[in-house]
Amino acid sequence: MHSHPESQRPPYAPAGPTPPPSAAGVGCVLATVRPWGARVPRWMVRGPLLFGCALLTLRGLPGLVENITVATGLTPHGLLGMEDEAIDTGTWDFWKSMVINSYFFLGAVTLIPATRRYTRALRAAGTTSPTAA
Repeated sequence: MHSHPESQRPPYAPAGPTPPPSAAGVGCVLATVRPWGARVPRWMVRGPLLFGCALLTLRGLPGLVENITVATGLTPHGLLGMEDEAIDTGTWDFWKSMVINSYFFLGAVTLIPATRRYTRALRAAGTTSPTAA
């Protein structure tokens, strides 16, 4: 993989190392519902699912709340009021951040039920230990 300075990065390339963690997350979710997932150690599925829930919630929810409150005019200087001037909601940057924050929040909204379902299935099977194989 070639390294591009931010200004020369192709528009389709992610700004950070997101594809590998995203692929791992998809693999963990699939392991909860596919037959081959029973052969994967439970800690290798449950740990990343719990981490992903926390990460996606902590990344998506605050940003989305701020975007919504700015867009509705409740907090025109940002949620904490730290911006000197009112945030311009007509810019591409504002709406891009709205889409990104929505994407993370949607990830949390869909991953949390999958994680709860998997945890309940572990309990029903009589094993909640993250070290159980």
